[in-house]
Amino acid sequence: MLRIIASSLSELQAVFDALLANATRLCEASYGTLWLHENDSQMRMAALHGNLPGRFREQWRVGTMFRPTPEVPTARVFHTRKPVHVIDLKEDEAYLARDPLG
Repeated sequence: MLRIIASSLSELQAVFDALLANATRLCEASYGTLWLHENDSQMRMAALHGNLPGRFREQWRVGTMFRPTPEVPTARVFHTRKPVHVIDLKEDEAYLARDPLG
């Protein structure tokens, strides 16, 4: 990671991609996303990694800006600055409300 950061000081995308690839591997996940908190209420897709569902990839390209509803787990993380554990996303409020990110 440090080599990638040192060699990419002006190119953050390479750093975001490497960071997410390593996090996904360490978590033994099949895919992952990295969001940046742009201001009080918006986030930007910074990186995608792995075999994401096609519909997700179509809707959430790198660079996409989004203003999530407060129920979305990622938004809760941004607002509370604390981890959020979602045991079953299909039972989460945002998913049940058909929020596009949920």
